[in-house]
Amino acid sequence: MIHLNNYGWNDKLSQLKQKSTYNALTHGRISIVHRTCYEVVSENGLFQCELTGNMMYGKSDFELPCTGDWVLFQPFDEHNGIIVDMLPRERTLYRKKNGTVADKQAIASYVDKAFIVQSLDDNFNVRRAERFMVQMQEENINPVLVFNKADLIEEEQKDYLSALLKDFPKESTEHIFISAKQRENTSELQKMLISAAHLPTVTQNDIIVTNVRHYEALSKASDAIHRVQNGLDSHISGDFLSQDIRECIFFISDIAGEVTNDMVLQNIFQHFCIGK
Repeated sequence: MIHLNNYGWNDKLSQLKQKSTYNALTHGRISIVHRTCYEVVSENGLFQCELTGNMMYGKSDFELPCTGDWVLFQPFDEHNGIIVDMLPRERTLYRKKNGTVADKQAIASYVDKAFIVQSLDDNFNVRRAERFMVQMQEENINPVLVFNKADLIEEEQKDYLSALLKDFPKESTEHIFISAKQRENTSELQKMLISAAHLPTVTQNDIIVTNVRHYEALSKASDAIHRVQNGLDSHISGDFLSQDIRECIFFISDIAGEVTNDMVLQNIFQHFCIGK
């Protein structure tokens, strides 16, 4: 089971759900959008969902679900469902729709902090950064300005840019100068990202899985491996272990590509004796 509190579910969202006509249905948060297909994280795992006709054709592009939105959906099997309603969104990042002046397209919602990356090269534009800052203020999102390629400018220029921040909409704007090429302040940026994601202390040896589908597949593969290990310790016949091995292969293949039975079995026979 996935604990949706870790994804931002709270009492306020629960109250909003109760106001919906479809409050008896499953709720979840959209993690990825693939045009008309949505990956939704729910307590029962990850679902591939589509929209009802009323939602797809009865709403403007800006009103369609985006990454981060909380939706109500009807599962029709273990991995698929259909979205029938969406809870009101807050703190939304958006962009202007191509070819239009006023139309907007939602990118992500329920954003607490946004990192605005600007390269300090010939393409740098103060006004562009300012436009991003105005949008953050309108949506109550905490912005962090990340100035990359800091190795291309002098310290005096850095001081000048820092002084300009007082004219931005939010005087408390965080900012950091980094150089990805020279590895300057990249560790400090990493700490800021970890803090923004509310993660525990992370060391260089730790692995962070940011893709929900990968996390779910890895968790299920790990469970299957533990069942195989327990079965080997209990001297269970290889015929009974084969199903767990196949499950492990399936979930790992979902991430890394095709993994054949022969590859896994060869590794097992090299390290264990299953029996005859």
